[in-house]
Amino acid sequence: MFNKTTTSNIICVLCLALSYEIYFGTVSYYYAVALSLLFALLTYFASRKNIIDISPITHIWYLVFPIVVGLLYSCFLFIAHDNGNLAFDKLFSRMLFYSATLLQGVCLVILYGLKAIDLLFDAAVVFYSIRVIEYLVNNGILSLFNYLYISFSGTDMSETSILEAHEVTFVFGLFFIFYIAKGFSRNKYAILIAFIFILFGYKRIMIPGLIIAVISFFLVHKVRLKRFIVALLTMFCYAGSLVWLLLVKNNDLSNLGAQYNINFMGRVSLNSLISKEYEIVPSYMGKGLGYLDVWSYIHAVDTDNIALHNDTALMYIELGFFLFAVYFIYYLYLLYSKAKSNMKDIWPGLFCYTIICWATDNVQVYFNYQVVLMSMLFVIVSGIKRENNFTFI
Repeated sequence: MFNKTTTSNIICVLCLALSYEIYFGTVSYYYAVALSLLFALLTYFASRKNIIDISPITHIWYLVFPIVVGLLYSCFLFIAHDNGNLAFDKLFSRMLFYSATLLQGVCLVILYGLKAIDLLFDAAVVFYSIRVIEYLVNNGILSLFNYLYISFSGTDMSETSILEAHEVTFVFGLFFIFYIAKGFSRNKYAILIAFIFILFGYKRIMIPGLIIAVISFFLVHKVRLKRFIVALLTMFCYAGSLVWLLLVKNNDLSNLGAQYNINFMGRVSLNSLISKEYEIVPSYMGKGLGYLDVWSYIHAVDTDNIALHNDTALMYIELGFFLFAVYFIYYLYLLYSKAKSNMKDIWPGLFCYTIICWATDNVQVYFNYQVVLMSMLFVIVSGIKRENNFTFI
């Protein structure tokens, strides 16, 4: 028989695994928000009974602060430019999204400590394993090898979405980076599983993201002038993002695709539409959080209801030139300086990976990606070292 702790862990993993289905429409988005509130209630009642230590909660302000700044700045822009009630409606939705993902990530860490990351990983493995099993049952193992071959050889890009699970595939990249930093020998099986599922999902942008993330970790970990290296990485990510925005703005991606035989999977036409929404000049103030949701609604016919797949443009257009730069400085450099964990050297790697994935996807607005990222960031910034055997039954 399972004891109470094991049973609670299993229930938690199954609830989290179910939340991975929200992207596919099986489970409502509001289920994920409700799950965040449930974890918040569990944290509150456990703290009232002195079951858990809630002192690390004081560090949540580091992650709440940018949300508050984004909210206030967006309200100012909407009022100043009279963007209408629809913009405020989308701003509220975005605030609900950011608040819920942060709340769920932080509460999981408060309840379970370092074990929260393992539970999130187990949930992702459960969800994605079901996807792989379904594929094998329907197509057979030989089809899986053929799928991997044509995906990595680039002979037929239409086949690369068969085992793609969008945000869940990207989440395995976060786990891969985190467990390497935590210690390869102690987490080799988790690293191997994450790597295999990354191959199965095959999101091309993840490859340079993971390479740069791992290099940045070892670079920061080995050198003495850590903050100097982190400052250079911050400048590298910021400058690279501006170059990407410039390529989008000048419609150079289609030329690059033709020259190097890169299939952008329809993103070039979407980027040509969004390029009209911004200018790369210091005076560009941005349009406010949620504006791109309004833009997608207005241009639904032009985009054929396909998501933008360019979080770099989303963040720049909504934040503006100045706050876009502040985002990089705050998250990459300042919070690294404030982090308490001995795993803090992986902090720049997590952001290098995320920002590279911004270029061709929507990780900034993937619910479960943000939950996992916020959990990891809170572990690092708060310095939590222990695993808690929390039980809610």
